[in-house]
Amino acid sequence: MDIDEFRQRKVKRGYVWLKLFTDLIDEPEFMQLTDKAKAVYFEVYILAGRSDAGGLITSGDKPAKVDQLAWFLRRTTNELQGALDELQSTGLIDLQDGQITVRRFGNEQGPSAEDTRAKWREYQRESRARARGEILPDEPDADVDESDEQDSKTNEQDLKTDKQDLKTQTKSVSDTSNKSQGGVSADTISGGGLIDSDLVLSVWHDMTGLEFKPGKAFNDMVKDWQNAGVTVQNVRDAITQADGRANTPLYLAIPAKNLHTKETAQARSSDGALERFRQLYREQKQAGGDNGIHE
Repeated sequence: MDIDEFRQRKVKRGYVWLKLFTDLIDEPEFMQLTDKAKAVYFEVYILAGRSDAGGLITSGDKPAKVDQLAWFLRRTTNELQGALDELQSTGLIDLQDGQITVRRFGNEQGPSAEDTRAKWREYQRESRARARGEILPDEPDADVDESDEQDSKTNEQDLKTDKQDLKTQTKSVSDTSNKSQGGVSADTISGGGLIDSDLVLSVWHDMTGLEFKPGKAFNDMVKDWQNAGVTVQNVRDAITQADGRANTPLYLAIPAKNLHTKETAQARSSDGALERFRQLYREQKQAGGDNGIHE
């Protein structure tokens, strides 16, 4: 990769976790490497994930050199160079002008972390625009044929159906929610019903595009949300506020509860203000007139 082709990263955090393909152990090219070369391969693979530059290993915002990589890995330059030469001979990495690129990284890991977050932010922007009643501009493609247009219409109809199903699911409010809020309805507070595990996973995937395999910690979190009266809208707002920092739904455990607590307090404050207004009206009426105050 030429230095002119390198695109500066926008997100320094890169990938938080990476996929490891088990069929690597069946590849003779990898299994015949020395133990040192195998270890270095996994080390540079992790650095490629942290760099988030399509497999290129970077230092700061520039491609890393071998001596910099040696410092990262706490190895001598000669020791590292020998392992890198061995990896290049098998086609696992590419060494060009002193720059190191893991060749399989892009194909194995899929879209970059920044691309995934960018799509999520665009989805959020369009969702907010539709909620405000704005009409999003169409961008027709001159190369799209009739079959592509028909597929697009079908996908759009499927999306509308999925959203309608999600709205139907969020209408119900459990008794637990009513009890936990002292009689204040969750529909009134957050505009959505109490959640369950499947619904949380659906919202998470729709809004972030990320997959998540639930476990005990996740199920415990959802139960805690149910006991607190957290709603779907609270979860959606928590994901929006995270702005790409949430890599698993577990990140939302506290923010979603905090949002629900805040909305509950606001709802009760509003109810209290209305009751004070009504009391003032009654007092004025008993005093001989409403003085222009109307209920």
